[in-house]
Amino acid sequence: MNCTLFKINPIPSLIFDIQTLEILEVNGAAVDHYKYKRNEFLKLTLEDITAADVCYMSSIRKALKKKKGDTYLGIFAMQTKEGTILKMEINGHKVDFKDRQCFLMVCQEVKKNREKESTRSQNERRLSTLMQGSFDLVGVIDTKGFYTYMSPSSAAITGIAAEDFIGKDAFGYIHPDDIQHTLDSLKEVLTQERVVVAPYRAKNHNDEWCWVETVLKNMLDDPAINGIVVNSRDITESFKAKEHLIEISERLYLATTSAKMGIWDWDVINDNLTWDNKMYALYGLKEEDFTGAVSAWQHGLHPEDAARSTQELKDSLKGAREFNTEFRVIWPDRTVRYLEAHAVVTRDKEGRAVRMIGSNVDVTDRKKAEENILKANERFEKVTQATKDAIWDWDIANDTFYRSDAFKTFLGEDTSRLFSPTAFGGDHLYVHDREMIIQSIDKALADPLATKWINDYSVSDKHGKIHYLNDRGIIIRDKDGKALRMVGAMSNITGQKQSEQENKFKANLLKTVSEAAIATDLDGVVNYWNKAAETIFGWTAEEAIGKYVNQLTLSDVIKEQGEQIMAKLRRGETWFGEFEALRKDGSTVLVRVSNAPVYDDTNNLVGMVGISSDITQEAKNKKLLKQYTHQLERTNKKLKEIAWTQSHEVRAPLSRIMGIINLIELEGGAIDQLDFWLEQLKISTQEMDAIVRNIVDEAQLLDS
Repeated sequence: MNCTLFKINPIPSLIFDIQTLEILEVNGAAVDHYKYKRNEFLKLTLEDITAADVCYMSSIRKALKKKKGDTYLGIFAMQTKEGTILKMEINGHKVDFKDRQCFLMVCQEVKKNREKESTRSQNERRLSTLMQGSFDLVGVIDTKGFYTYMSPSSAAITGIAAEDFIGKDAFGYIHPDDIQHTLDSLKEVLTQERVVVAPYRAKNHNDEWCWVETVLKNMLDDPAINGIVVNSRDITESFKAKEHLIEISERLYLATTSAKMGIWDWDVINDNLTWDNKMYALYGLKEEDFTGAVSAWQHGLHPEDAARSTQELKDSLKGAREFNTEFRVIWPDRTVRYLEAHAVVTRDKEGRAVRMIGSNVDVTDRKKAEENILKANERFEKVTQATKDAIWDWDIANDTFYRSDAFKTFLGEDTSRLFSPTAFGGDHLYVHDREMIIQSIDKALADPLATKWINDYSVSDKHGKIHYLNDRGIIIRDKDGKALRMVGAMSNITGQKQSEQENKFKANLLKTVSEAAIATDLDGVVNYWNKAAETIFGWTAEEAIGKYVNQLTLSDVIKEQGEQIMAKLRRGETWFGEFEALRKDGSTVLVRVSNAPVYDDTNNLVGMVGISSDITQEAKNKKLLKQYTHQLERTNKKLKEIAWTQSHEVRAPLSRIMGIINLIELEGGAIDQLDFWLEQLKISTQEMDAIVRNIVDEAQLLDS
């Protein structure tokens, strides 16, 4: 059961126990109609407000035990607190309420019957006229659902002439999805005098589906009727309005639930305060402990807030102010919670406040956060003296800006502590990117959800020295999200920036060298990989960073050796050597590696760095040089052997030639047997020529 819809229903409604007839809940309309206050109602039974005898009440109990679904109980004589007797038509249905079997009773006052007409003919004429101009469709069907009569108003209501209905199946006009429950109602009216049919869809002359409300009355025993009277009304507009109201209610429920918001409705005249379920949670109460009067709200207020909040409520009723306030409530377990309340007042034509509808939301967390900030501000000065950071406090509303003495340590002794932010940079400071900083601050302040602001920028002091600053602030806002104050701290990060620039320069320098530069952490996970490393090993920096260096560069054959090298580096030792490394494509490359440990500013070992050179070509050149040297040595040895052998062979013809020459010189040209000696010279010369040719041939053989 939707308690919120029950409470705001404009028709008098109440819930009573079927067994005991105890009244367990009433809505505001019932309070208005019967003149009882809610707490008075909850002490009564149905018998107390029903002007009927005991036998009649007993028959009601029996009827309730048999009825299922929507139920029409009939017309009761009901009695108000003042004793006035009202004729009320009672409808409703069974509900489970507070773990009890109950009946939700909706009461509508029946107007006094018209005075009886003097004659039957006059009655008939008036009835005919009434039916002709009626907005209701009145017909008669037999027990199988076929029309035997239709009122003349059918043409105006449905666009179908009355005579066209006669003999037609009434269920032929009904939507297929609604036929079953209308058939059930027809069966039910055969054993009862009157049945209210749940709304269903019926087709009009334009083939459009309309929502219809129908009451069936069993008049089979009346010879003048001999059928079941069908009184139908087009409720399409009201049904759609009801559906829209339900949709709005569901949206409201979802919105208030997601916002953890409670809704309340106060009938000022009768002092009847209605809460939804969330309100009980906000006040730490159970529904049965709530009295339903505004005093229940006042009883839960914190003593320090009670007088102020009550006066604000009175002023709102007088129209002196709107009811937008905050107050504390104390739960039964003594827990204190902060609530924010907003409400609107409804007035009658004389301007008197008759109703007040509002909402409550728990803002305890926000209030505690504000209190924590205020407490933190009380320690503000002590913090500024203890920290190396420069603390600042900006009062946005008054546009004043406070800075601690720490500013002087890096901005100069004449740096002012109190100044206007609009003059920021006027106290011998030049703020770089000033417009960018102002825009970032304005953006943070304009966002009601933003709680922090952080920026890095640089300033120049009066001597032209550049200081790099890390500036951060916390934004304090009011309940509407408007920025009131900004408190922050500024750190001088000049050394850090210079170190970053130096490291960036080194990194850029490493990018230009031909050797592969690789840095890892102590686990061997790569955190730097330059361009030369990409060329030598085939992995891009994006692929390599975050992976283990041994997995990228070592084959399975030498991984054990790689682990030994890593262990040595973790001990702070260096390593230099050559090995055959693995490339991304599976090929190998011979590299010369120099590894060394890396330490941070506090001399803690944080990683390793290695410089690798591709010496594949160098190794090939060394191998070729060795081969050439060996070949040259062999050639020289062979030449020596040739020279040794041929030198002996050359000496014989050469000696003969030298002897003949000496003989010619001694004889002075008168030599006997000159032809003989010339022949000997020729033979010796030919022998020498043959020896030279042999030397040339062997040299060519060695060369090949």
